[in-house]
Amino acid sequence: MRRTIYQDLLGWKRAKARKPLILKGARQVGKTYSLKEFGAVEFAHCHHFDFIKDKKLKTVFEGDTDPLAIIKKLEIQYDKKIDPARDLIIFDEIQDCPNALTSLKYFCDDLKNSFVIGSGSFLGVSLSAEPYPVGKIKTLKMYPMTFFEFLRGLGREPLLNAILEGTQGNRIDLSVHEKALEYLKFYFITGGLPEIVNEFKNSHSDLAGSFIKVREMQFEMLDNYQNDMSKHAGKINALKIQAVFQDVPVQLARENKNTTKFVFKDVLTSRSNYEQLEDPIMWLEKSGLIFKVPVCNRAAQPLKAYTTHNHFKLYLFDVGLLGAMTGLEPKTIFNYDFGSYKGYFVENYVLQELTSSLEAPVYSWKENTSEVEFLIALSGEITPVEVKAGINKKAKSLKVFMDKYSPKKSFLVSGHTISLKNKGVSYLPLYAVSAIG
Repeated sequence: MRRTIYQDLLGWKRAKARKPLILKGARQVGKTYSLKEFGAVEFAHCHHFDFIKDKKLKTVFEGDTDPLAIIKKLEIQYDKKIDPARDLIIFDEIQDCPNALTSLKYFCDDLKNSFVIGSGSFLGVSLSAEPYPVGKIKTLKMYPMTFFEFLRGLGREPLLNAILEGTQGNRIDLSVHEKALEYLKFYFITGGLPEIVNEFKNSHSDLAGSFIKVREMQFEMLDNYQNDMSKHAGKINALKIQAVFQDVPVQLARENKNTTKFVFKDVLTSRSNYEQLEDPIMWLEKSGLIFKVPVCNRAAQPLKAYTTHNHFKLYLFDVGLLGAMTGLEPKTIFNYDFGSYKGYFVENYVLQELTSSLEAPVYSWKENTSEVEFLIALSGEITPVEVKAGINKKAKSLKVFMDKYSPKKSFLVSGHTISLKNKGVSYLPLYAVSAIG
């Protein structure tokens, strides 16, 4: 399952002014697999060191910070020859060894021709007690698989190519549309975590059995994430963090009651407020387990200036886990019959696609009674993205936005088959969100 990030890794390898690389992402998004594949294909030798699996590895980074001395100790410890000018060196789970994270500064300064990558969770790298090597590394972020990556991973390149060609040509054949929607609903069930996608790939000839296994794996992963909260945050803080995490799907449902931001008062067993939840929310955001979308009260640059610190929406980082947490049965999702919550489920999916594809901040917009789900910046221009779960093409709020701000581009994403441009609006089917930009 080759990921889109492979091209970014190639660009890093070929760069003349190459710095050590940090690949960050939430756990289970496929960092290790992608790096090992990259190393196996693009280098004569790939040396993979994992700080969690190999506890003695940390001793290599005690004392001398000279990169050549570190490599020498690695060669002695693991009885292998390492050529830093030709081989790829991967320090996996680097957040578990702060000295290794700091050492990347010296690889940058003293061993400029080396190929060194550190891989770690968003959270662990962010919370390292050692000085972060600012300016001495390049950073890439990795997210769950997008829907396009999902199709490619399942070997459905012809369908993917038909979607891309139809989107570019402003016409998608009905047979392509129906098949794309079918696979999109599969994606809504599995989400984009590679291990789960791979299970579905290997077992989907028996859909009922495959969905049962997928849900079991998702519940297991959710347990692992909550265990991480206890491990990194301590018992008391972990309880608050877990409460916020578990409340995200509930808050999305609360949108049906015309609440357009995250509500703080009912998250904890006792009445809570923003000040009590600010740190847990920040913890989850840093861990990559949630997305925080500020709500703008005006669409002008810089968007951040028109937000307030306690007015935002929260979404889960993976739509498959969202389905598991809400207790939505795979059959219900596949039948696309889960009431008004469907709109917010689809909204979560669209945000996930935009975040992964654009690598730029995403905002929401609300003025008076009008609101647009997402605002993004394309070529420096504020661009609205309206989301419809069904085939409805009417978008009153988008029209209000366009009349007031006259954006150069606007998007309406829906379950409709059309892919065209009309009166300043680009209409896209839900499965083509990654084509934005």
